[in-house]
Amino acid sequence: MSRKSREVLESTREKLRVKALSQWSDPIAREKLRIAALSQWADPIGRAKKVNGIRLSITAEWREKHRQAALGKHFSSDTKQKLREKALQQFSNPIAKRKYEEGFQNYWKNISVEDRKAISEKAKRVWRNGNFRERMRKAHLGKGHKVLEETKRKISAANKGHSVSIQCRIATSKAHKGIPLTEEHKKKISVANKGLRRPPSFSEKMRQIVLDRKPTWRSSIELALENAFIEHKLDFEHNSSVFGLFRPDFIFRPMKLIVEADGDYWHSLPRKIERDQLLDKTAFLEGWTVFHFTETRIKNDFDICVGKVLNFLRGDS
Repeated sequence: MSRKSREVLESTREKLRVKALSQWSDPIAREKLRIAALSQWADPIGRAKKVNGIRLSITAEWREKHRQAALGKHFSSDTKQKLREKALQQFSNPIAKRKYEEGFQNYWKNISVEDRKAISEKAKRVWRNGNFRERMRKAHLGKGHKVLEETKRKISAANKGHSVSIQCRIATSKAHKGIPLTEEHKKKISVANKGLRRPPSFSEKMRQIVLDRKPTWRSSIELALENAFIEHKLDFEHNSSVFGLFRPDFIFRPMKLIVEADGDYWHSLPRKIERDQLLDKTAFLEGWTVFHFTETRIKNDFDICVGKVLNFLRGDS
């Protein structure tokens, strides 16, 4: 491009910039543009045309071109300060803040379910790309972008009292499924958790969560004993917490009886042997009785195992 062409281009850009500034400085003109934009997006047909036009115009080449053009360009400190002051001034006004929030909510209300699903799927595809995640990580961390302590305190204060709904947690869990963590990320999580002192209340809470969690897999010997107990109309609990430490296979609380169906392999491991011994000792001190039926005994002498439980519950032993 010649020097004269560049001068003409710069002159045209300056004229357009001055025209836009003068237009937006006029409240009446700004209000007209806002009403026109709202009416356009309120019309489903017009909104669909606009969205499709944007989708067709934003190609991979267009995105790469603008990404390359933006590399190495940053706002100056003065510009950042002006933007920060403008945002603070805007949100310090309750009316302006409420208008912004209402406008944002209305924007999402006007978007169809299909468009929301398309936006969500596109975001999932983008964040599943390891190169994109690494590029975003370097862009935010590798260039000294750190959250100030004051900002952290503000975020913490704003989040106090706000609990995340179950639906939001489920949606977040589903969105993160299938996204593998890099080895570097795993290493960082491990380093961050090392030496982390959890309060006793946290450990107790996590222990209760684990104890209250029901297992999703049942062994064949457990199912056989359970069917026999149901057939004899026995009142029992399955994998419920007892003594605040254990979750046995079957519990008969009125008679203080615990029945364990021990697999030959798993209960031959040293860790499981110690656990079984601890259960027996704790139950003895609390006045309970524990029956351990091995896998081999249940398969070979099933009726004898069930009969032993029935005799104990009837008071015959």
